[in-house]
Amino acid sequence: TFFGGGVTLLGLGIVAATQRFRRRRGQPGRVPHVEKIERVRVATDAQGRTPVIAVLHGSTEEVTALVDVAAELSEGAKVLFLFIGAAKYSRAARQLREIVDPYLLDEEAQAAFRAVKSRCGRRVRHRLVYAVGAQDWTAGALDALHHFVGGGRIVLLSEDADDIGAPARQRQPPVDVSGVPVVVWTMAAAQATASDE
Repeated sequence: TFFGGGVTLLGLGIVAATQRFRRRRGQPGRVPHVEKIERVRVATDAQGRTPVIAVLHGSTEEVTALVDVAAELSEGAKVLFLFIGAAKYSRAARQLREIVDPYLLDEEAQAAFRAVKSRCGRRVRHRLVYAVGAQDWTAGALDALHHFVGGGRIVLLSEDADDIGAPARQRQPPVDVSGVPVVVWTMAAAQATASDE
């Protein structure tokens, strides 16, 4: 109806004005998909390719290096940029109907996704996922990676690969990107699903 269409257009106008206002104030514009770690899933695309998964962590230079390696490695496949948020940003609602979005409180995640946006733009198909865990970063990353279906290529910092116990035989030699050692871990499909059983 005319009334319903008018209300919809009014709502879209308010969203556009809010986004513009937020960008001018330096706040995040495009909000990533927020998931609990145990719900993060990755499936193959129509061509049967598993996306490249980049686990974002570290300083701005380290995140930029991870983004660059993942974009180069993708070869047309979608890249999933995963940021694992600190448990301190995960909290229950304090008031009735309160919306709690941990991403909006996590400035490190916002900076990481800004780096993704500036480095990839529209030239690389990608998905942003912000996962919140109840444990430390290493345990959260390992938990998230073991939920992926079909294995895949995972881009992460060399020290993070050591911390989460990525098997050395499944890792490619570290690539030095502007002084940052980045590792590509090829996780086998059986390994990815073994922890789900």
